[in-house]
Amino acid sequence: MNIPERTQAILLLTAWFSKPRNDDPKPLTPTEWGQFAAWLNGRSLNPESLLFNDIHYILKGWVSKSITIDRLQSLLNRGAAMGIALEKWFRSGLWVLCRSDREYPERLKKRLKDNCPPILFGCGNQGLLNQCLLNQGLLNKKSCAVVGSRNANQQDLNFSRDFGTLTAAEGYSIVSGGARGVDDAAMMGALEKEGTVIGVLAHGLLKAATSAKFRKFIMDDKLVLVSPFYPEAGFNVGNAMSRNKYIYCLSEAAVVVHSGTKGGTWNGALENLRKRWVPLWVKKTEDLKAGNDKIAIQGGIWLSEDIKDIRINSLFVGVEQILGLDSNNLFSNMNNHEKQKKDATFVTDVRQRKQKTEAVIDEKNVERKRIVWDNSMREMETPNSIYHFFLTKIKNDCEINTKKPDEMQKELELTKKQLDQWLKRAVTEGKLEKLSRPVRYQWRKTQQRLPGM
Repeated sequence: MNIPERTQAILLLTAWFSKPRNDDPKPLTPTEWGQFAAWLNGRSLNPESLLFNDIHYILKGWVSKSITIDRLQSLLNRGAAMGIALEKWFRSGLWVLCRSDREYPERLKKRLKDNCPPILFGCGNQGLLNQCLLNQGLLNKKSCAVVGSRNANQQDLNFSRDFGTLTAAEGYSIVSGGARGVDDAAMMGALEKEGTVIGVLAHGLLKAATSAKFRKFIMDDKLVLVSPFYPEAGFNVGNAMSRNKYIYCLSEAAVVVHSGTKGGTWNGALENLRKRWVPLWVKKTEDLKAGNDKIAIQGGIWLSEDIKDIRINSLFVGVEQILGLDSNNLFSNMNNHEKQKKDATFVTDVRQRKQKTEAVIDEKNVERKRIVWDNSMREMETPNSIYHFFLTKIKNDCEINTKKPDEMQKELELTKKQLDQWLKRAVTEGKLEKLSRPVRYQWRKTQQRLPGM
């Protein structure tokens, strides 16, 4: 097991090596690492220099309330734990990339800059992570992200699988999150067509990498699974939300098959629209409770419902071209008259559907939700604890209406014990008001900002 000293240092400072305990030092977040690494670089220091020198001497002049020298020293003292964990992971076929490695995805560094993950754990063909930047025949191709709900209807699941198959048939790759539902359907549709797939996992990388389901595709170099999180981590709401941006930033276009009006798919789509990472396409769905229409209103582009009309290469064009009605490449295998007719129908349908949706939704309510969303996203971008994320989510849900504990538990997928602890803490801090008969919670309207803001 030969790991570069720089990678060892970054692992010690930013990664977990076992299930977190209350007394364990907390590894640096991507944002914290970006700040610390920039400070080191500005003084011509390398992370590995911290392994062999007096850290107090090396870091003379470093001042931070959260990234204290004692915290850094505690993290660097975990060498034995790192060795045991890496030996286990490497035996199972996992590998580690740090930001300075040549194989690290350039798209993440370009789009997220200092906020990209300092470490990526993975299994499978590393070459797929930079395939669109290579010039090696079939590997010189783009990737399309496919995202959607875990509980999508069968029609949307069938579309996801067919879209994955079509993407592979046209020589492009799929990027998705590996979750059940839309993600899994799109990935398997591409893999079964001998296409290539990048799976960005929020949890369970070790389990997925050693599963019989993916073994053949990993061995055939058709699949790479990556995660910036502890490879043995269980499901975590915060990690699932953070993972979304990596899916978008590893692709050149994205398709939302089915979204709710809250949760990971919804938040990820709106974040992409705000950050303008890639063109975002939205599939029409018959599910009246879905948030697809609202994502289109925010700037998503409608995708044809008929899989036969979709040409994957057309999805990579700029948003300006689409809105400018430059849709000559949206449909192939048609004569000019058929193209013009199809394009006109496409554009008219987009406009009519948008007008119909806007007429149904109360304008004031839309504006209120937009303001709440923008404020919440700014708050979520500030590094803090998962409890901070919980407060942000509850503020969105409970600022206007009350919410019952069982509803929160189901939506956030938390254990009852964890939810009860956070609710009690939020009430004590004066963030939430507990109502009775039945028990429910209301965000206190006098609250303006969340902890740490």
